[in-house]
Amino acid sequence: PYGEIGLSPAISALHYGQAFFEGLKAYKHADGTVSVFRPDKNAKRFNKSAERLCMPPIPEDVFVQSIAAVVDIDRDWVPSKANHALYIRPFMFATDPYLGVTPSSTYKFMVLIGPVGPYFSKTLRVKIETHYTRAAEGGFGYAKAAGNYGGGMLPAKKAAEEGFDQLIWTDAKHHEYIE
Repeated sequence: PYGEIGLSPAISALHYGQAFFEGLKAYKHADGTVSVFRPDKNAKRFNKSAERLCMPPIPEDVFVQSIAAVVDIDRDWVPSKANHALYIRPFMFATDPYLGVTPSSTYKFMVLIGPVGPYFSKTLRVKIETHYTRAAEGGFGYAKAAGNYGGGMLPAKKAAEEGFDQLIWTDAKHHEYIE
């Protein structure tokens, strides 16, 4: 059930960035059935992120079953309107309550859901970002780590102030190639 979660202010996720997520959607069909798009692929990517952040993997069958269980319980939340879906956000974060640069030994895996409509409802003005970097060679830009998104907020805000809706990231080394 949805609700507040009590956490120590010393948890590793807050201080050392051991937190990541995935995102996938469930769709309602004309006959009322509900399907989830590629949960097995998300499970694999989830575990790649876990490995990169020195966190334990979730067995793929457990990941997929957790998604199926949440969608089944809340199937009435899946919109039937065209271009709408139930957004599903499985996430994991470190919970050891101490300060120290070492991987946590305890973690929480949770799944958050909510109905969504189209992400954009207009033609986008897109900026090719040639100064800031989202992912660097040897880094963890491929992981759905919370810090990756935090680092992209300033460039996105500056782009919005220039009238752009979205960024296209370029390579970190030369800013010549699209990521």
